[in-house]
Amino acid sequence: MATSLIKHPWEPALRDLVRSARERLIISAPFITRPGWRVVDDELEPDAAVHVATALDARMASTGFLDVDVLLDAARRRAMEVRDVRTLHAKVYVADVSAAIVTSGNLTDASLRRNVERGLLVTDRRLVAEIAEDVIRYSGSRPAAEGQDLLPLAELAQQARKEHGKTPPGVQPLTPAEREFEERVRQLHGARGRSQNAIFGETIMALLRDGPLTTAELHPRIQAIHPDICNDDEERIINGIRFGKKWKHAVRNAQQYLKRQGRIEQTPDGCWHLTD
Repeated sequence: MATSLIKHPWEPALRDLVRSARERLIISAPFITRPGWRVVDDELEPDAAVHVATALDARMASTGFLDVDVLLDAARRRAMEVRDVRTLHAKVYVADVSAAIVTSGNLTDASLRRNVERGLLVTDRRLVAEIAEDVIRYSGSRPAAEGQDLLPLAELAQQARKEHGKTPPGVQPLTPAEREFEERVRQLHGARGRSQNAIFGETIMALLRDGPLTTAELHPRIQAIHPDICNDDEERIINGIRFGKKWKHAVRNAQQYLKRQGRIEQTPDGCWHLTD
């Protein structure tokens, strides 16, 4: 059977999938904790690479829903890249192109053993390859966080947990450590010499792989992916005249650059298409 239902508890199914990975394991989950990651440590081949798509969110890290220490430890021991997808909600696990789990479950102890989760195990190789490609596509336009990036984030998450212990319960503004965490993630998005034009260009190409889109349709998708550099408070003003949001002007520049390169084109209906 190419697709089968996964029921609670789904830890055995995940262990089987991780154990089957020989070259690469893909993980897409906003919440990752040490008990959940233990499945990876227990079952994954030492030489297999890991691609992690998660949300490097300060509040999630400081409250323990995302254990940055775990990601740091893993990155020190194996070939691994961590991609920050701030709007991530998808929970997907892929072993090579042999099997994939698409589920409601995060990589946490509660999800694996206590919560009532549901998912599908996919073994059709064509569909598994498509699922893997999709995860890589929506996370690939984000920069990869390496060990040197994760170390200060892990330290800041620890400091933020201490700061939370000194504040009353309830909804609180970001602590100083959380604010610095967010700033370091923003710096990561602008690191490695990647210009804003390059970031927007890569994102446009990734979005158009799913089909043609107008500029108006591209804008909210790009802003959802890169909220840190799509600031609606910044206007482009020339000689006192407002010309719209600065980031939308930067998107237009990226579109025109890709068009001049012959990589995208705009049809009479206003839709942008990939040319290849």
